[in-house]
Amino acid sequence: MEIHNSAPMAASIGWAFLAETYLPLQWAGMVVTLAGVSLVILEKNKEPNQPGKEKKRTASYKGVLFGLGAMLGQAGGYVMSKIGMQTPDGFLDAFAATQIRVIAAFACFILFFTLNRKWDWMAVAIKDTRAVAYTAVGAVLGPFIGVSLSLMVLHYLTVGVASNFLSLTPICIIPFSIYVDKEHVSGRAFAGAVIAVAGIWLLMIK
Repeated sequence: MEIHNSAPMAASIGWAFLAETYLPLQWAGMVVTLAGVSLVILEKNKEPNQPGKEKKRTASYKGVLFGLGAMLGQAGGYVMSKIGMQTPDGFLDAFAATQIRVIAAFACFILFFTLNRKWDWMAVAIKDTRAVAYTAVGAVLGPFIGVSLSLMVLHYLTVGVASNFLSLTPICIIPFSIYVDKEHVSGRAFAGAVIAVAGIWLLMIK
């Protein structure tokens, strides 16, 4: 539940501060896409070793506050990235912009770990070679390729439309859940995927 939660907020901020305009069909596409994604991510999980029994989802005030903070951070960061990439001569290179984001994030992490005295976490994590290997591959696929391409999308699409494309991450995970993790995916999840794709199709209509 990452960027898809921030898509409406990103569209609103883009409309308010970047003078981006959206057609009624695009607003409809955003709603349909997010509805489909919501069907997937809000699907109830089964209790292990207890077929048919569903986990109860609980929400705490702290969880809601963290969720709202994450949503605002994702949306605001995406909009600020687009503003920062705009230059008198055009757009900054997406990979260069990603590098700037990584450097800024690295500095923030150093400050966070230092102030909270959590450097021992790093020592423990580095000792786990398997975790380091998987995390490194994930960093290449996510922060390097994924984030760089997501910034490149901002060059061609409005913030709201671009963030809705990125909201399809939970949908893309479904095939891996089936073939890699051998998880059962319900008809509801498939229906959500179809609805989300239909919403993207609406966004592409001009």
